[in-house]
Amino acid sequence: MEPSRTATQRPLLPPGAAMQPGTVALEGVLELVSYANQETGWTVVKLTLPGRPDLVTAVGSLSGVQPGESLRLSGRWEPVD
Repeated sequence: MEPSRTATQRPLLPPGAAMQPGTVALEGVLELVSYANQETGWTVVKLTLPGRPDLVTAVGSLSGVQPGESLRLSGRWEPVD
């Protein structure tokens, strides 16, 4: 049996900050870190979102995130064909 893991939430907005018009918020579990630049923090990740069958890709400054963590992300949503 594998040891249980506690997921961590990392808010990306400072407390009390409001989202800008045109932004969306996503909450999901980090499944995979596809790319991470240690110098800049720029990271590409794959998330599982409730109600979506496929993984969702998110990019941005996500330095230090680990698979299994619960994340709440905000930004622009750009569907890719």
